[in-house]
Amino acid sequence: APPPASAAPPVAPTTTMQPRRDEEANALLHDRPRPHRAAFRRGRAAAGTTDARPLAWYAQYLPLLPTGGLLLLFCAVVRYGPVGDVPAAPGALSVRTHVNIPAAEVGAFGAARWNGYDDDTYEDDMIAVDDGAIYALDDADDQDPEWVDYEDLEDDEADDGGGYTDDIDDVEDDGEYADAEDDASTVPPTLPVDTDDADDGGKYTDDIDDVEDDEGDTDDDDDASTVSPTLPIDDDDVDNGTSSEASNDDDDDADEYTSTEASNDHTASSNDDDGTDDTASAPSTGFDAVALRETVRAATADMEAGLRVEYGKYYKRLFSDITKAFTISDASRERLVRRMTRKLAEASVADAHATRPAFTWATGGHSAAAGHGNLFSQSFTRAMEETLAPVLGAAGLGFEGRNYGMGAYDSAPELSLCMEAVYGSDVDVLSWEFGMIDSKNYWKLALWAVRGGDHPNRPVLALLDGTAERWNIFQDLEKYGVGAFKEQKFGHHLNELPDYMEDSDPPNVPPALQYFVCNAPSVEEHKCNKYKYDTSQSCKKMKHQVSWHPGWKSHQLRGRFLAVFMVSILHECLDQLVSLPSSTMLTSESVLDGVRSAEDADRKLWPHSVHNLPRVVPKKKSRGPSTRGFDIAWKSLYGSTPMCSTALLPARTRFDGLVTGVPVVFANGSYDSGRRRFSAKKRAEAIAARGKNVTMQLVADDRERPCANVAERDYKDYFFVVKVENPKVWHIKKIPNDAEYAAFATGRRPARKNLIVICLECTDKKFSVGELSRMAAIRVDDVPAEHNESIGRCTLIMPSKKERSWTSRAESKPGQYQVQIQMRGLGISMKISSFVVIPFIAN
Repeated sequence: APPPASAAPPVAPTTTMQPRRDEEANALLHDRPRPHRAAFRRGRAAAGTTDARPLAWYAQYLPLLPTGGLLLLFCAVVRYGPVGDVPAAPGALSVRTHVNIPAAEVGAFGAARWNGYDDDTYEDDMIAVDDGAIYALDDADDQDPEWVDYEDLEDDEADDGGGYTDDIDDVEDDGEYADAEDDASTVPPTLPVDTDDADDGGKYTDDIDDVEDDEGDTDDDDDASTVSPTLPIDDDDVDNGTSSEASNDDDDDADEYTSTEASNDHTASSNDDDGTDDTASAPSTGFDAVALRETVRAATADMEAGLRVEYGKYYKRLFSDITKAFTISDASRERLVRRMTRKLAEASVADAHATRPAFTWATGGHSAAAGHGNLFSQSFTRAMEETLAPVLGAAGLGFEGRNYGMGAYDSAPELSLCMEAVYGSDVDVLSWEFGMIDSKNYWKLALWAVRGGDHPNRPVLALLDGTAERWNIFQDLEKYGVGAFKEQKFGHHLNELPDYMEDSDPPNVPPALQYFVCNAPSVEEHKCNKYKYDTSQSCKKMKHQVSWHPGWKSHQLRGRFLAVFMVSILHECLDQLVSLPSSTMLTSESVLDGVRSAEDADRKLWPHSVHNLPRVVPKKKSRGPSTRGFDIAWKSLYGSTPMCSTALLPARTRFDGLVTGVPVVFANGSYDSGRRRFSAKKRAEAIAARGKNVTMQLVADDRERPCANVAERDYKDYFFVVKVENPKVWHIKKIPNDAEYAAFATGRRPARKNLIVICLECTDKKFSVGELSRMAAIRVDDVPAEHNESIGRCTLIMPSKKERSWTSRAESKPGQYQVQIQMRGLGISMKISSFVVIPFIAN
């Protein structure tokens, strides 16, 4: 049927090609999860939105009645429903001229972000570009003026006669069009293109491949351009400054998409690359520390009253002297109090309409730290958040507890080198609990601690699984300006709690302690094990309920302890502020000046650490092929600041949308996880058949995910490489992508000479590092990687046995590369969880 008269003018095709349903189309459409299809239709029904047409719409068929129009009119009524109005829900987004998405659905998942397949009626699956079995999936012209055939828009190298904006493969050509081979397109960008770093007075869109500047142009230098360039859809790995919605193409993976916000500087108002806000400074803001302390004391009293109810007569025994539960030196306590002071001062100057600043805790650790076996909401991180957030809120400060524990993962090398990508660049406290996995491999803890000390936000490090040897490594960092504290071994207080092995029915025990201690200091063991988990009402088949995972009572008590400890730090902070002169009229600027001065003094200590910290190396009995890469790269690992591109979830870059261009938002257990492996394999084969390189696809972890809406959020997603028949085709990926580069490189000086580490596994055969070259060929910027060595679970790739580092191309950003991988021989496929670029320091 023809479109309604109100339809927007279509992009007119200039070629005639037959629509087709090919194997790739079917694979893409039928392999994707479809959790939102029912929700979409329920939302449309609730909003009163139907496919019915108004009478005027059908009237267009009346002139055709003498020539068979009656039959056409009948078919239209059958297809679209009876005559009627088409009401739109308030705030709804119209995806097609006669379809409205309810505002609630748009708010939850974003415009047209449906993972379900809606029978060709709706423009669904915008993220993956598979918009129906016929539309927007192949190179053919679908001849439907209402639909945009995305692949035909940008995927081929043919001249489409100006009807399409195609061939944006390269961007540094003639200055008139945005392609390397002038294809006579009649749709030029808004501004001409050139490639220099000079200021052109706003006449040109300079240096379209650079994205770290301002919103007005796309170069490294501020050229005073006030016109945002209109950048067409692209088909390559070159970042053109486009948003994720505009970067739908066939062989350019979503992991290369960059949002405008992520690609520009860290501050929306910045128009240079110095990382500072160029807007007028806010007026001096004052606050009354005395009044603030009283407000916080009242909130603390409320917290304590809740704990008394929760733990009954045992409250005082557990919480009366919280200092016994933690070990912290005076220097580290001062650093933790100072961090809290900085956050309070920043909160006092925050815009009332903006999201208030938050004190951020990130939990790093294994499955027990992540809370596996329990509901996600029962982890100690969440228990700490629900206890601490109201008290910090009384001080005008938010609190965010990030549960980023990962089952069966050690602390190094991958999580150490990807610390900023995984835990975030804004972390205030970062905890370590990997003892069950790391065991006595202290070199892993040492590397993790050093990388934490060099983190851009200098978080205080919390050791939650500490032996004397581990604590010694943390304490070594204190003399170089890093704060650290240790949780005492859990159980020092348990002798004072009711023991159900001694008394099977002790009186007046609150639920939080019932069947908790059995044969102290053992908890949740023996007959208490039966009452360890409380998940059956939310999940009938919860995974990972094993003996070595603590239950909900352990997590809850631990979270309460940590919260009460942090409240004590808040009170100490406020006591110090009250002791200052004019404490009722403090200015935020004066408080921040004092904090920054002390922090700068600490930062000046850190450069000496790489020379003076004890070098903790793998034990002799474990040395060999699995650690040889550590011997080669140890100085770079300790002394450089890596940039990491990771597929792992949880990871801050995944949640913020830096990896795929689409933020990960858990809603009823659903999130954009990338393609499934079968679909990614079919896609790679289809692209390779056309002789084009395949951009590595982010693929969802293959494990079963029962009760995903309430259980763990721990997914080992990966970038996927698979063997294809065409020997000239490579899987390619830019590392880091432009959004990641903009986030990690700002405020630093990225190096041109770097080490490259890849954390990978070949999925069809266990292999040693010596066998990798027989299973896959790897190139970096077209230079073969002829040698590789292991660093734990990751692999250091090198140009040769003697040459260890890679030099960035002159035309590329320092520290940014294109990695190319091709499976060969015994290799069938490869999972890559992370790529890491590490500035090279010779040993």
